Amino acid sequence: MFKVADDFMFSSKVDVQSRTTYDAACVAVYGSVFLWAKLCLEAQSDGRSDVISVVTHGRSDDTTSSPARGTSIYLKAAKADGAISFYASEDGKVWTIVRNFNLESNDGLWVGFSAQSPDGEGASAYFTDGHYLPQKGQSLWSLCQATGLFTICRSTPASSRSQSAAAHSSRLNR
Repeated sequence: MFKVADDFMFSSKVDVQSRTTYDAACVAVYGSVFLWAKLCLEAQSDGRSDVISVVTHGRSDDTTSSPARGTSIYLKAAKADGAISFYASEDGKVWTIVRNFNLESNDGLWVGFSAQSPDGEGASAYFTDGHYLPQKGQSLWSLCQATGLFTICRSTPASSRSQSAAAHSSRLNR
């Protein structure tokens, strides 16, 4: 992990070769042990992989956003004006907003990669095509327009984000 500017964009293509449910490759934002977030491509019990996110302010909230088409996807965290947004993309060009939230730390934030296998004996996670861009004084929508990392930004309808959220309700605070 490395310390980031107050406003930033951090992205990577992630690929996870899972063996067990909840094996995942993640992009993580860290403030402290009680203040962190992650955006992951995570194996599900039915064999598919989903984009999931966890935001922790003392306690964690875990949500499933959307299914992925395979074992790899592009993930991005962007922060501007105190707000953080997570994005996912199948091709690294068309980005969908997964989640918006606040995560302020007096000591600043760090970003990096994470792999997990909480119920298994290990997963293989690969991180390629990584980008970090410090950005100052722009809104998250301006960031979408300002760099080659984004071609299009779009929002996922709330109805499709919440369809599989119940599947993760038992995994809070993992």
